[in-house]
Amino acid sequence: MKSFEFRRIMDATARRAAFEACEPKIWWERNLFSTLVIVDPSIAIDILRSTDFALPDLRALVREMRRRQPNSFIHLQPALELLPIFLENQDHTRIRKILGQYLSSKHHEIEQRLPNVICGLLDSIPQSGEINLVTQLLTPLIGDVFSKLVDRDLSEEVMGLRLGKMFEVKHTMASLSKLDVMLERVCQFLGTDPSSDEDEFICQLNCLVFGVENVISTLAENLFLAFQLSGGTAPAQLPPYPVEVMISTTHRSAISPTEIAGHRVKPSDIIRIHLEPFGYSNDRAINSALFGAGRHACIGKQLTLTIWKHLTEQFNSRKFAGVVTEFESDRSHSFHVTKTLKIVCPDKADRVITT
Repeated sequence: MKSFEFRRIMDATARRAAFEACEPKIWWERNLFSTLVIVDPSIAIDILRSTDFALPDLRALVREMRRRQPNSFIHLQPALELLPIFLENQDHTRIRKILGQYLSSKHHEIEQRLPNVICGLLDSIPQSGEINLVTQLLTPLIGDVFSKLVDRDLSEEVMGLRLGKMFEVKHTMASLSKLDVMLERVCQFLGTDPSSDEDEFICQLNCLVFGVENVISTLAENLFLAFQLSGGTAPAQLPPYPVEVMISTTHRSAISPTEIAGHRVKPSDIIRIHLEPFGYSNDRAINSALFGAGRHACIGKQLTLTIWKHLTEQFNSRKFAGVVTEFESDRSHSFHVTKTLKIVCPDKADRVITT
């Protein structure tokens, strides 16, 4: 099975079965690039934690394109210097530290608000008719959280930006130009030039780039899975820990020639690590790495899990039951964004839940 075929499986339970049945768990795919695909968490986690492997250097790509076209990417290039996932060494450590401190300073206030915000949103959902979980639950919930994180109400435009495309492993001039425009919108919203080195701007930029779309999609994917597993008659129940996240794969390259599970790997090779199997494991230590591991692990993991905890408690207590009738997700090699999830409750055929 080719790795791209996994992203075509929209059915969450079928995708899990495909990963579990997949043999071998590590193989080469050779097209334009030589790619070593890994779906074995026990192999992948060591790579994620190792300093012998690096993320694709998007900064170098943008610098080269700007060398050819000096007036291009005037927002993207300086922004990349402020996003720790694209940095290494001292720059990476410095920005991760200030971002960690910023998130910690906001965490208590946000957690204090969550029970009432979630309760209010769930109370407002009607008991019959069509229900849109994006507009009536997920978007206002995450909008409230991130408004507190960036100290201003999020605009509809900012909430709708597709900043997750920054996680793509392959970029073109057109895709990078779109990212540049999106980052211009973010900087305008924050009222700061992208070259700013102010700690507050750096933290707020990171929150918007890696947070809003990511958390909404993670919650939506897990709601879809919960309704699937319920069978349509039993209440859908979110598990104690997320099974799906928006970032489905992550990519690395070897800093120097090395060997992985008997495979010789060169620095020019791409290493594609599928993260979905981390969520399917019964080992909590493996589950935890669903958010990454090592120096580039998700720094917003704790806040995401806090949102998850409070949403799970209240959602599960409401005992929603329904049958999935339509699911649409924009999936790439690196991430997926849920567009539509329709649920019809078996006892009320006119009731539809849509995300």
